[in-house]
Amino acid sequence: MLTKEWLLKRVVICTILASVLGIISYSFWDRAIVLWLSQHHSRQWDWAIHVRGAANILTKFPEYASAPLLIYFFIRIVFGCLSTVEKKCLIGFIALLIAFFGICSNYIRSFLGRAWPATWTHDNLSFLGNGVYGFHLGINNPLFCSFPSCHSLTAALLATFCWYYFPRLRWVVLAYALFVMFIMVIQYYHFLSDVIIGAGIGYLTMITVYFCTKQHLLELE
Repeated sequence: MLTKEWLLKRVVICTILASVLGIISYSFWDRAIVLWLSQHHSRQWDWAIHVRGAANILTKFPEYASAPLLIYFFIRIVFGCLSTVEKKCLIGFIALLIAFFGICSNYIRSFLGRAWPATWTHDNLSFLGNGVYGFHLGINNPLFCSFPSCHSLTAALLATFCWYYFPRLRWVVLAYALFVMFIMVIQYYHFLSDVIIGAGIGYLTMITVYFCTKQHLLELE
């Protein structure tokens, strides 16, 4: 049986580790990594171009699949016929909604106002393009949404979900999650600190939802 100490230990360790690494990366590593990758034209590496789409699936899934899944789970709950696997998937889906559309929503990211590593769209100000670096709190501009990384958040959440609910898949999904985070950095879609904090948020969200549902809502074992 899970205890509050079990959750608290993981929350404290993850928060401290992600915060320390994030601060160090922001202060010393982020700019150096992006500059090096830009100078070596990492976005033009053949292998990176071909695998780019595999990473983008993670953010497209919450955007396009949320409404159909909500309808599906609603119907299944109304008729009272959720299987054990469906209950587990519902828990993971709830965690994803909380993280992707709540904690990591564009409203919060634009409020934090971190400029992107490079210029992607609408001539957005960026580190490589304009020398703009850091946070601009309260700017509320959708073109300043680099922090945290939604790709990394979703990847870490998915890996944590499978780690506890589908252990046979844990190593495969973990490898995929790390691959996604690697692509975010190597293609400088995000700064390293964006990826670190995003992954930390994804992990913390999933273990918190896992703890709450395991303790109070569903008996899945």
